[in-house]
Amino acid sequence: MACKLKNITPCRLSPPGILRIALLEHEDLQGLAFDGLALISSIQRVAEFTELVASSGAKYSVQETAGGFSHTLETHVASMAPEVTEELWKATKKDFFVLFVNGAGETSAFGYDSPATLTYQGGTEEGAGYTVTLTCSSKYPTLGAIPSAIEWKARAKWSPDFENGAFCTY
Repeated sequence: MACKLKNITPCRLSPPGILRIALLEHEDLQGLAFDGLALISSIQRVAEFTELVASSGAKYSVQETAGGFSHTLETHVASMAPEVTEELWKATKKDFFVLFVNGAGETSAFGYDSPATLTYQGGTEEGAGYTVTLTCSSKYPTLGAIPSAIEWKARAKWSPDFENGAFCTY
């Protein structure tokens, strides 16, 4: 769908894949600061973001509704370990502000005025694991952010250890 200036119809964001997803409990969000281009320049918060796995099939969509916009971000968690299941279950009891980075390096956000909720479902098409979905209805379209608005933590690097099994180093 093309943007039309006369009608100011929002474009559907079709990023070339989602690379990273960060969640902040909505109660820990104190506010957002914007630069001159209406991009989030800083996020006032009282806690750290939690990074959620962005699978290769992760996708985001936004649709215009009568009252604003409906946001949906979906990813796959390839584990059904008890600790993963427990953390996902706990997350369903919380509300989130969501940031994500797409393959073009663009950082976007949703869940500011109306927090996003998390649901999950097991037994996915990708095999064992869960499909995790974040959704929210908002009066705002997708918010853009400058990359420095969030400080991403370094990811763990996996190194093989054939004698003792695989291990994780930071």
